[in-house]
Amino acid sequence: MMGRRGVRVSGWKERAEMRTLLARVLRDDEGQDLVEYVLLVSLIALAVAAAFPPVTNAITAVFTRVGASLGGGGGGGGGGAP
Repeated sequence: MMGRRGVRVSGWKERAEMRTLLARVLRDDEGQDLVEYVLLVSLIALAVAAAFPPVTNAITAVFTRVGASLGGGGGGGGGGAP
């Protein structure tokens, strides 16, 4: 950061702001609820998929269609010859 006369300021203010921001992020737990809900839904989906094989096949088909529409083409390799 440059001072009034073009002289570089030491950066202590930026470091203090970064420490304050980091402390606030570490104290903030708003995103924690979302992560917990995602984990819960994924566990329920795994249980349903394990209990009902037709559901597993339907989910696999959906992911396959999405991958194909995104240009994935399946295969999992690195593509063809360069």
